[in-house]
Amino acid sequence: MKWAPELESDLELESDEV
Repeated sequence: MKWAPELESDLELESDEV
């Protein structure tokens, strides 16, 4: 799953923050 600014709130822990 790609990192997305709009999903940052929910997937903040799963994001790669790239």
